Formats: sequence, C-alpha cells, structure tokens
Amino acid sequence: MVDKTLAQTGADSTEVAALLKEQLEMEREWQASQPVSPLPFDCAVTRFVVPSVRDYIPKVVSLAKNPSNELRLIFAALYTAHYLYFYTDSFSKTRATRFSCFIGILLDFLNSYSFNNSNRVKVLKDYEAERIKKGSLNNNKKKLKTQSSGLSAVKTMIIDALDYPEFYKQLNDIEYSYLLSISKTKIAPKDLVRQATLTEWFAQHTWLRRDDVGIGHQLYSLLKSPKALISSFEMTTVTSLLEIQQAKFAMIKFFRETDWRIDDIPEQKLDFNSPKEKTRVMTTQVIALFNAMRGRYCIYPNDQHLDAAISMMITEMIHEPFALDLRRKFMANEVISRSIRCGEKKRLYARESARNGVFSYSYVRELLAYASSKGGESKSVPTCYAEDVLFSWIMAIRTVQPSDIPKLTQKNFRTIERRSGKVTHIHLNYFKGRSGQNHEVKSFSTRTDIGKAVLRFLLDKKNFGPESNSIRIAGTDKGLFGINSLAPLIECLMSHLGEKVRQRLREKNVSTVFIDALEAFVNNGVVYSKKAHHNRVNYLNIVDTPVYRYGVFGLSYIKNSAVHSRSDTFTPTQLFSFHSHSNHVERESYLSRENQEWIDNCGLITRAVMQDLAVNMFRASEKAQAVFNSEFTRASEYINNQRQHILGRLRLLTEEKHGHIDELGFLEYVGHLDIPGTIYLVDCPETVLKHRHYVNEVKKKYKLLLENSPKFLVFEVLPTVEWIEVLFDEKRFSKRSVAEADVLYKKYGSELPPLFMEKIGG
Repeated sequence: MVDKTLAQTGADSTEVAALLKEQLEMEREWQASQPVSPLPFDCAVTRFVVPSVRDYIPKVVSLAKNPSNELRLIFAALYTAHYLYFYTDSFSKTRATRFSCFIGILLDFLNSYSFNNSNRVKVLKDYEAERIKKGSLNNNKKKLKTQSSGLSAVKTMIIDALDYPEFYKQLNDIEYSYLLSISKTKIAPKDLVRQATLTEWFAQHTWLRRDDVGIGHQLYSLLKSPKALISSFEMTTVTSLLEIQQAKFAMIKFFRETDWRIDDIPEQKLDFNSPKEKTRVMTTQVIALFNAMRGRYCIYPNDQHLDAAISMMITEMIHEPFALDLRRKFMANEVISRSIRCGEKKRLYARESARNGVFSYSYVRELLAYASSKGGESKSVPTCYAEDVLFSWIMAIRTVQPSDIPKLTQKNFRTIERRSGKVTHIHLNYFKGRSGQNHEVKSFSTRTDIGKAVLRFLLDKKNFGPESNSIRIAGTDKGLFGINSLAPLIECLMSHLGEKVRQRLREKNVSTVFIDALEAFVNNGVVYSKKAHHNRVNYLNIVDTPVYRYGVFGLSYIKNSAVHSRSDTFTPTQLFSFHSHSNHVERESYLSRENQEWIDNCGLITRAVMQDLAVNMFRASEKAQAVFNSEFTRASEYINNQRQHILGRLRLLTEEKHGHIDELGFLEYVGHLDIPGTIYLVDCPETVLKHRHYVNEVKKKYKLLLENSPKFLVFEVLPTVEWIEVLFDEKRFSKRSVAEADVLYKKYGSELPPLFMEKIGG
C-alpha cells in the first residue's frame, strides 16, 4: 500500500527506499517497546525449536510417534534442559552451545532405539558406542575419540533437568529414579590425545625430505629434534622482529627529516562501487606514494634499514611481476606511472588493500601520522600485523598459554632497572585461564636479542590503552595462503629478511632448518582447491607436494615443541616451573611419545624407572628436594656416560672366534686385539636372545630392584639396558640373527632362567 501511494505521487526510487527504511525502523522500535511475555514451561511438548547459538543454525527437534515411556521421559528431560539453557539466565552460553551440538544426533539415535527391560538403563552407553562407531559429526569415516562422543554433555543435560523444580515435581518416584540412574552412566576412558607440535606439522609433509623440492634428508632429520627446531625457529623469529622494528624507526626518521605532512599520503578509501574502481583508486594512491617518496629518498643519506623498509613496501603493495621494474625506477628517481612493462603486460596493478602484513599503505600512513604529530615520543608507536604475530610466536616459545597471549597487558610485564633507568631484565607473570592460576615464565635479559625485541615491542605499545593498559595483539590464526593471511610476513621473511636471518643463524651456530623448511613449504607446497582437484583423494593422487593442513602452524604447536625442547633440563621436584604448568602436568602430559627430546635423552626402561623415582621418592622439604635433584641428575649423567662408554668400545663379530662367550654374548677374545680396551660382542641368534631376555626381565623386576638393590639398578642394570636398546634401535645385529632369535624367544622364552633373584631376595 505504501509502495503504490508513493509511486502515484511521482516520488523517485531513492525517496521510496528512504521512506520504506524509515517505516521499518519505526516498526522495529514499536515492537521493541512491547512487553515481553516469558515462554511458558511445558514438558509435555513433542517438538521444540532450538535457537541459533554461535556457529549452530536453528533446528526443530521432534519426538517419534508412539514413543515408549523411557523415550518420552528422556525427551521431556532434554526439553527442560533446552528451556533452561535458552530461555533462562541460569546457565552460560557454553551449555546452550553443547546442547545445540549434540541434540540432533542424540534424538536421531533415541527415536530409532528399541527400548526393552534389558537395555533401558544402558541406553546412553549404547548411544556412546554408536557415536564412536559411526565417527565424527561431519563424516562417517573418521573414528571419534571417546571424549568427543557427547555423553558427558548428555548426562549434564539430564542432571540439570532433574535439578529444576518445575520438572522434577511432575515426576513420580519410578520416573525420577530412571532418569537419575541413566545420568550416572559411566563414560568410557579417554582416548590418547596426540600433542600438536612443530615437529609433527613439518614431518607430515614427507616430500620435504627430497632434494629437488624439499630440504634434503640431513636437514629433514633435524626436524624431529625439538631442541634444534625451536632454536632455529626462535632465532628466526627474533631476528625478523628486530629487523622490522629497525626498518620502522628508519622510516619514521626519514619522514621527520624530509619535511613530510600527513596530507602527503591520502587516507585509503574503503568503499567502492565496483572491483574495477577499487583496483584503479588503490593503484593510483600507491603510485602517488612512491612518486612522493622517490625524490626525497634519492637525496637522503644511505640507510640500510630504510632500504629494507622500501623493499618491504614494494613487496607488500606491488604485484611481483612489476616489483623489479618499479624498484629500478624508484632508485633512479624516474617517474612511476601505470604504464610499466613486464613481459606482455603493460599496466601496473597494486595488491589488494586487505594485505596488511608488514609495510602496507595504511601502515605507512600510520607511521607518517606518528612522525608528524607533536609530542610523538609520549605516544604509542604504530605496530604492524607482522610484529604482533612475531611477538605472539615469542610468547609461545616462552610457553605462554596460546589462548592467554591476546589477553596480555602491560601489567603482566615487570622490569628490573639500574639506577640510570636502563632496563636489564623483563619478567612475565600472567593468569592462565585453563588452570585458574598465575604462572611465571623465564625472564628476558635485555642483553640478548630476544630481550631487546620484546622490550622494543612493549615500549611501542606502552600507551595503546590508557584504561586497560592492553597490548592489543592481533590474532594469529590466519591461513598461510590467501589474501587475508600470513603470506605477506612469510614472503617478507623469504625475500628481504632471509639473508639477515641466515647470517645471524651462522653467527650463533644455529641450524637453518626452520627457515629452509618453511621456504620449501611455501615455494613448492600445493594447496588443495576444489575447483582444480575436485576432491581430496584426487588431490593426493596427482599432487607430489601436498599441503595436509591448510594454514600456518598454530601457537599451540610452538608452545608444545618449546616445552619438549627443554625436557633434558626438567627436574621433577624443582621449586619453580617456567613452562606455564606444574611439574605433575609436565610428567603426565609432556614427557610422552611425541616428545623426541625426552625419547632421545633416555631409553624406554630408564624413562620408566626415572618416572617412578620422581613420583615415589619425592620429599617435601627443600633440603631433600635439593639432594634428590642433585642425585637424580648425577644418576642420569652416569647412565648416559656408561652407555656411551660401552658403545664406544663395542665391536660386533659376525664370524666365529676362539674364546669364551659370557651370559650376554660378550667374547673374551683370545688372539690379536685391534685396539686396546675393545669389547667384542658376537652377532648371533643366541646373543640377541640373551639381550631380549635381559631387557624383558628388567621390565618385570625394576621396581623390586629399586626397593632391594637401588645401587645395582642404577649403576649396573640401567646402563646395560641403555646400550642394549641402542643396539636394537640402530639395528646393529644382522637380520638373520634377529629373525632366528625371535623364533627362539617365542619357543623358549617362558623357559629361560629368571635373572636378578639374588638381588631381590628371591
């Protein structure tokens, strides 16, 4: 009616649209002013609507026709939970999210379930088994972990419903008892969760081992060492951050000394009528910026950091085919225009404005605004997205919980200063949300590169938030490829910072494994595209260098690898832990099969014994702790030294020699010795059999040996087991000896004589 009236009056389309918009706003205001009636609670409903919450869309759930009493009861309990989560303020949004996640799958199962007297109480257990069998929420091929079945959430729904007076007062004793009994369904033990690490992220791309597209076998083998990888990663990150910071201040100095005004760089336009207009306007602004800079730059004194900033600007703002010619014209102080030759292409195009990684157009304008403002020293210095990412990586290297890194404020950082005011150390203490405790990480010395980079970053951010004192770190969950990604940072690292990083790595005698692996990954990795590859099976069949996970490694990968890299210095009763968790958590969750540093540090049985020593021989007093730490370290060093000593003298004999062979296959060789002190071991099935038996006996009896003969265990048994495990791990024995020994052990293993009986009082 409104449209017709307006049309008849001759109003144009713009006026009609404006009036319709105004009318809609008036209707919304009127509806908002109406009193809201609370939704009545009715547990007898047979269908209800689950509203949208977070990433879950609205859905309608219904009760099956002709339901059994058990199904009707469970449905009523689920409706009650839905009512409490969505229409009251009694619970957080997390409950509503979990409800929306599992309700559809749960009711599909319940509506098709045949209740009887034998299974009515174990219905939720059957649901858990069915969920694990069918697989993940998104596809039915991948087996679910038991902790992802949703049974815990379902039990919580029923318990919350039973606690609601309006619901339980409508139940009789039998109905209440039934719901209470199924709410006590025992959840299956949790499946083992693999830790995400940098080692695992790189190692899954096995093509990196190749010499043509990867980094070669030798460097690829280094990826399995957390210590080598984290050392390389830390040095790369810190050097990159320092170089970007120095380039930034060189740019600020250039603006101040060459008479720039804020109007010299127009503010970037954000709204466009078409993509063509966006490209044209953006390219015009970028060309104007470089033309304004080139004359001033050519008369400015040489500055390598300013040169680096200009190079990063060109890479950030100009498409690669045109970058080389534009750089040549810029350095020669020639006029830069849209007409620029690159092969057959003559028209220059700027990159998308969304690429805000290092020295983007908008960031350069921020630097000019800072440089031209009065009282600039008291203001916060602009930081680019790349600086935020690199700082976040440094925090993860220092084992700050990834989810807490964006929450860090200036108040979390304390400094130690000399009388002159110079900062010497930076301490970081933060509240870890997952554990609900404060944790302190290892302090930063400002005499080191990492300390200098962190101090400069904090000083740049010092006045960002006057009230919250927040550092305001940008998110780091961007994908490795794509327009809104970390690609600008990675590209900058590869092209402009790579040589500086490699030079620093050589100076510090640190491996280049991280930057080399990342460069190979970016240059040769092929990302899955549905348009190009149709499906993932086809993608894996036709692509030689697949990228298994779209996106760069997350902060949790860095943090876990950083903890693993320091496992060789872990002592279970140390007074302070700088890994953002307790010693108990370190033992239970980080000294694991994913931790190559821990695996390399000790053999399997030695690790088991050391764990028992740490847990069972702990004493609360500080004096006892100090003694235990000292003895623990001394014992570990002794075991390792003895292992290396034996392996260094050991020589395997593959042919029969004259002499006496002892119980472990050692030969008291009668004849000419190659080198004085050499130990000869006969490579034969009987020797392998004896070693297998010895290792298995230690596995069975090390606790008894620890109780009755601890010195014998530490000084005799563990060193022996260590070098035996090395022989097996490095496959020193011939295949024939191992194969025949396996047959012998299966046949006679149970009849072999027990060992260590005199040491355990047997």
